[in-house]
Amino acid sequence: MEEIKIGKQIWTSKNVDVVQFRNGDSVPVAKNAKEWKKAVKDGKPMMCFYLFESSGETLYNWYAIIDERGLSPDGWHIPTDEEWSVLIEKFGGEEIGSKELKSDFGWDEYMDDDLNTQDGNGNNKSGFSAIPVGMCTEDGEFFGNGTQVHFWTSSDFSKSSAIDCRLFEDRKTVECKASEKGNGYSLRLVKD
Repeated sequence: MEEIKIGKQIWTSKNVDVVQFRNGDSVPVAKNAKEWKKAVKDGKPMMCFYLFESSGETLYNWYAIIDERGLSPDGWHIPTDEEWSVLIEKFGGEEIGSKELKSDFGWDEYMDDDLNTQDGNGNNKSGFSAIPVGMCTEDGEFFGNGTQVHFWTSSDFSKSSAIDCRLFEDRKTVECKASEKGNGYSLRLVKD
């Protein structure tokens, strides 16, 4: 795993693309919206590739990341929302931390309030290299490629939701909020 030391934490410097649990079992892969929605309904672990392609950017539902078989390799773990807060604070907090965490390529341009075109890329001063891979909704619909990235935390919120941290092309903020557990998001890991 490629890693980056940020403060006292060591993070993976790329999105995780683990296809097996720690015990060797394969993570189930949804090939279409029907399979994805069934996993969500049943509360079962599932991963998919963007647009249900056969490869590419890996997205996981929350059930996969908290599965007792362990999605993270030995020596690593899924970060909590508190660990995300430590990372975000290192770069100015939720209100301004986005630019330093975002990669310096791949983010779409956007129009500001004055209708001026703005560059959505970050400066990646952190080395975290967040790229805008989009997401999969619990209904198996995809959007946000080029404009956003969501990262799961291991922090539960309610029966149907858990905390994710997200970045957008048109915002300086890093938002950590509750989302539906059936959504497909990216994943980073922190070293134990």
